[in-house]
Amino acid sequence: MRVEFRTNKLERCFTNHRMAVREWGPQVGRTYVKAIEALKAADTAEVIFTLAQFHFHPLREDRAGQHSMDLALRHRLILTLSQQGSDVVAFIEEVETEHYE
Repeated sequence: MRVEFRTNKLERCFTNHRMAVREWGPQVGRTYVKAIEALKAADTAEVIFTLAQFHFHPLREDRAGQHSMDLALRHRLILTLSQQGSDVVAFIEEVETEHYE
């Protein structure tokens, strides 16, 4: 799977692991990098659904069409999947803190 990033900061946090740890702390930063590596290693979205540690799932309502991967400490990775020719592209939107009602 090909991975693209909405911002340079999200891409730098993946390529420079220390930056991810500074941005979100050690647990979230390390898990962010592992989640991106898992996306890059996957051939299809179905493979990501099998990785229980990330609880990959589609979002609803105002985020319909996007997916979420749990990171750590109530943080989640928001991404959009698209098909471009024979490639599946994961577009990394943001890392956010989940807000429970």
